[in-house]
Amino acid sequence: NYDDLKELIFGGRNYLLDTKNAKTITGTKSANQCTNLYVLSDAKSSCNSEKMSLSFTYKVSSYTGGDFIIQTYGGSSKGWSRITPSSDGTFTYKHTITTPTNFDAATGVQIRMDAFVGTIEISNMMLEKGNTFSDWTPAPEDNANLIEDLGDYVLNITKETVIVSTDLSGNILS
Repeated sequence: NYDDLKELIFGGRNYLLDTKNAKTITGTKSANQCTNLYVLSDAKSSCNSEKMSLSFTYKVSSYTGGDFIIQTYGGSSKGWSRITPSSDGTFTYKHTITTPTNFDAATGVQIRMDAFVGTIEISNMMLEKGNTFSDWTPAPEDNANLIEDLGDYVLNITKETVIVSTDLSGNILS
């Protein structure tokens, strides 16, 4: 239907940093157990009052009860839908919200567990504009940091490399 197609909004840019690293959290059966997961990119300023889609894979183990939610922290607080696992296993989460007008005040996203007993491993988290879901990609800043780290690595190798010259007999020349 054409009207349904008009409602689709495509994003593709991940607004969360360092999401290539999975996070593992163990629930302690307490209320409001919060653990910060990922920091928002500085580009978050363009995300106020926008449809934002969150997707990730989560693996549950040793689960006996409770639920969890992913929410922002540090300023604006907004949560996606609450998740109550039915069993151990690996699952995919996908949900879209409209962010508040002060979304850019948030620092990052965290997991909030309530009476949760078990362990959760979160991976491939992606926060993007729109109401469609893209395959996981790192934030552009993550790629820039990799390039900078690689440049520093090459520079250090260059500084530490000592060129040794020898004559035809293998004797080191000074």
